[in-house]
Order: sequence, then C-alpha cells, then structure tokens
Amino acid sequence: MKHILLITAFTIVTVGIAAQNDVGFTQFNWNKLAYNPAYAGSKTVLDLAAVYRNQWSGIEGAPTSLNLAGNTSFFKDRAGFGIQVQSDQIGITKNQLVSLNYAYKIRLDQTTRLSLGMSTALENLEADWSLNRPDVAEDDALPGGRNSVTRANFGAGAYLYSDNYFVGLSVPRLLNNSLDRTNPGDMFNGNYARTAFLMMGYMMPLGQNVDFRPTVLLSYNRAAPLDLDINLNFLLGKMVWLGANYRWNDSLAGIVQFEVNQQLRLGLSYDFTTSELQKATSGSFEAMVGYTFHCETCQVTNLRFF
Repeated sequence: MKHILLITAFTIVTVGIAAQNDVGFTQFNWNKLAYNPAYAGSKTVLDLAAVYRNQWSGIEGAPTSLNLAGNTSFFKDRAGFGIQVQSDQIGITKNQLVSLNYAYKIRLDQTTRLSLGMSTALENLEADWSLNRPDVAEDDALPGGRNSVTRANFGAGAYLYSDNYFVGLSVPRLLNNSLDRTNPGDMFNGNYARTAFLMMGYMMPLGQNVDFRPTVLLSYNRAAPLDLDINLNFLLGKMVWLGANYRWNDSLAGIVQFEVNQQLRLGLSYDFTTSELQKATSGSFEAMVGYTFHCETCQVTNLRFF
C-alpha cells in the first residue's frame, strides 16, 4: 500500500515532465525519426520500425511506450516523408502523438547529403483521476473523472549523412505550449521547455567481418539536467549487432539485434538501472522490429545501417 501511494504521488508530480519531454529509447540508433524530422527519406526506400519500451520494471504505474514510424523518399530522392505514431502510458495518464515529417535533401558530393526537415504534430494527454481502487481512499484535492487536452506543435531538424557517418541536430517541439499539470483545477496549463537533440555516429570497419559503430546522443532541456547517451555497437558478419549503451547517471544497457536478411531486423535491449531507482526496479527493456523494403535501383547497403 505504501509503495502504491508513493508511486501515485510521484506520477502526479512528474506528469507534466514525463508527458511532454521526449521518450528516451535505448535503441535510438534504429529509431531516429522519433528525434529528428530531417531523417525522413534518408534510406531512399520505404523503411518501417516499431519499438516497445517498458521502463522501470516492477514499479506499478511506470512508463510504457510504443512508437511506430515509417519513412520513404520521393521526388527523385530529393525529398523525404515520414509519419510517426507514439503512445505513452504513465500511471493514470496517457499521452498520444501523431506527427508528419518532411525533409528536403541537398546533395553535397557523390555520397554526402544534407537533409533539412520539419514536422507538424498533434498530441493528446488524458488523465483518469478515477483510480477505482478500493484500497485507496478518495482525495478531495484531486479532480475526478477524466481530463483531456489536445495541442499542436511543430519541429525542425538538420541531418548530415554519408556512407559511414551522420550528424543530426533537432528540436522536435518548437512551440512553447504545454500539456502539463500546474494545479488540479487547471490541469493542462503551464510552460514547456523545448528539448534539443544532437546525435552523431560513425561506421568503422575493424576487419572483414567486423564493423564498429559508436554513436552519441546529447539532449538539452533548460528545465532538466543534460542527458548523454553513449552507444557502442559491433556488427558481426553483417548479421548480428552486439553492443552497449550508457545513459549518464541513469543506466547501463546491453543490446542485441539480428539482421535477418536485407529487409528484416529484430532487436532487444535491457537497461540495468545505476541511479537510486535501482532500489525499486531491476531495469527497463525494449523490443523492436524493423523492415526496409527492397529496391533494385536503390543503393541502401551502407545507409540502411544508419
């Protein structure tokens, strides 16, 4: 009972932050559209991905997220289009987002391109204050029933990429509107601090059947501490990814992915919590599946790994 009340209180206090700040995925290397609209169309062909994240296993009301994304190129590979659907459940709140992404690609040389992108999104946050738990007493300070609000937002980004490296800078939400809760009577008002993402990676061959890909993801939000992810992955025989991700002051994760063929890939990761939360949870896990459609005239052998 004590733990339930503590988690409920934690959820209520942090609902504004958790509902609006972008979800952090351990397998972000394979899910870049969730961070940067300029990534749309960078693989030339139609590319689909689905990621499910269960955060802080063992804690009741902990966040769960499902992200579905697809993108492709058009206009003779000079532009890209992508769509993203995401649903996050955190305690009594559910946050749902749908975004459309457009990118214009500028060829700098034979293998290097600069992509400039923008996105438009609709986001809905709903809170169900009727807990309907016989073991939890009602609190007159909390509103009853359901509260819901929908807001629009826009994002922008740049993505520079070649056969063996990429650099991306983006701000997924440019408008300073908010879905957060400031008080029970005015649940979804307040200010939202924009989050900026810087992501960069490099593909380095170590031998005939071994490639090494280090990636760094840096996120900045003036209302929160600076976040840093360091992701190190080895590709063995062009078929199996083995790697690790370190999230600053938060977790250490193991990652395994299988390139089943040139189209299908499957991945799993598990985060071992290193912060104070390790006293309450064993960690977090993610599962993902991706599919890159085949194209006889498209060169996707190298770019598909980004």
